[in-house]
This record gives sequence, C-alpha cells and structure tokens, in this order.
Amino acid sequence: MKYKKNILNIVSLLGMIVVLFLLGAKSVYVLSLLIIILYSFMELDKKTAKKNLIYVLGALVLIVFIMFIFFSDSLRDIVNRQLFFIQTRGNNIINYLLSARDTYLNAAIEGFGQNFSLRRLVVGLGPFGARSEIASYLGIEGTTLKTIEMDFFDIFFNYGIYGLVMTYGLVSKIIMKRPSNKRCNLYIISMVILLVYSILGGHVFTEAMSITFLNMCLLGFICKEDKVVS
Repeated sequence: MKYKKNILNIVSLLGMIVVLFLLGAKSVYVLSLLIIILYSFMELDKKTAKKNLIYVLGALVLIVFIMFIFFSDSLRDIVNRQLFFIQTRGNNIINYLLSARDTYLNAAIEGFGQNFSLRRLVVGLGPFGARSEIASYLGIEGTTLKTIEMDFFDIFFNYGIYGLVMTYGLVSKIIMKRPSNKRCNLYIISMVILLVYSILGGHVFTEAMSITFLNMCLLGFICKEDKVVS
C-alpha cells in the first residue's frame, strides 16, 4: 500500500512539473529541479530510497519524452521566448535570469554606499524612501516606484538589520524548534523552496497572498502531532 502511495505521489509530482514547465517561467525550471532533489532525498522511505529514486528518474525521463512527442510546438515556443528575452537583455545571462532585478539591486547598493548612516543601517529608509532612492539613481523619477523584488534585499534596504532579524530570526526560531517527525520533511521542502524563491524572485515575505503559504509552512512546524485528535 505504501509502495503504491509513493508511486502515486511521484506521478502527481511530475505531472504538476509538466504543467509548470508549459507556463514558460524561468523560476519554474530551477524550482522543479529543486523539488525533485529535495523530494528524492527527504520524503522517500530510506529503506527503499534507491529504488524510489530510480522510479523518480525513470518517470522523469518518460515525462520528458512525452513532452517532446505531444508538446513539441509548445516547447519550441518556450525556447524561442527565452532566447528573445536573452537578446533583449543584451545577452547578459545574470540580467536575464534575474529579470533585471540586478539593475535595481545595483542602484540600491550604490545609494546605500553613498548615503550611508548608522540609522539607515539599523532601521533602513522605509519602503517609500528606498524605492524613491532607487528611482533617483536609475533616473526614472516620476514613474511608478518599484522594489528590487528580492525579499532579502528589499527587507534590508526598507527596514535595515532590525527588519532582517525580526523576519528571518522568527522564521529560523520556529524551524529550529520543529518536532522531530517525518511529516516535517514536507514543510522543510516547502520552506526551502519558498526561501529560495523569495531571495531570487521576491514577493514571498512582502506580499499578502504569498505570505499565506509561508504561514501554512510555519504552522506545520508548530503542530507537534501527526494527527489531529477531535
């Protein structure tokens, strides 16, 4: 029964990855690979880990083959779309991978260095002040003010070291005090994915909708029982 459940979970996982791949978003490629690696090493039963890993890789090869057979046109469009974006970024791979976030990050770092103060280091400039400074250094005043869209740096430039300690310190404390049961592996996988995405793509700690998923992961660590007794 447990064996069949593992196979069903693997098929479901790979099926979701196929759907995400067809969306054509860059973050999907990194996160899909991360999901497979983490799932293979943390969620699968240790006694049958090698066998299950073979099933995961075999199913992945099968899924890739099926995608090339039935979705070849869509895959070609995805590749052409990404090549177009690389060209529009001047063939700058870092700028392409970060969707120009590095441009805003460089402007924020330049502003921080030239206008450094102890108060700014500790509590930041606030959201409006940080965005306005970035716009000033990029020469785009008068337009819609944008964040860097990389949570770690947005929190630092907005709220300083105090903001980083309050945000990541609380999350780290909850994770460190998690109960030692297998169910927590699922939440660890989810948390790692959320943290990686928040650093590279933003909108996890700073957006109401995304932080809901973060809170669900943290609640999973807090719960000490595998089953809820009514």
